[in-house]
Amino acid sequence: MRLRAAEALIGISGETVPIFQQVVDSRDRYALHAYLTAVENANLLQKLEDELRNFPMLAAEEKTKLQNALRSGSLGTEALAIPPEVTEVPAAL
Repeated sequence: MRLRAAEALIGISGETVPIFQQVVDSRDRYALHAYLTAVENANLLQKLEDELRNFPMLAAEEKTKLQNALRSGSLGTEALAIPPEVTEVPAAL
């Protein structure tokens, strides 16, 4: 199902970076794998890489995150990590 949805997203003409950014931001690794598979099957990997490199509306940190996701095919540990709860322990008297 995800692969079919990803193929439909690939079929939408226009810039690929905003769609890829939404896929990464979903933090769904299966959706990411499906999207990257659809990109590769459509021979659009180079296009996505080029558009990502030259996309003007991305902060450097966001661009790096997307490039890492594209190269590794994973969301990285920082994207999957759940922030630990911070608990203050009162100082002993």
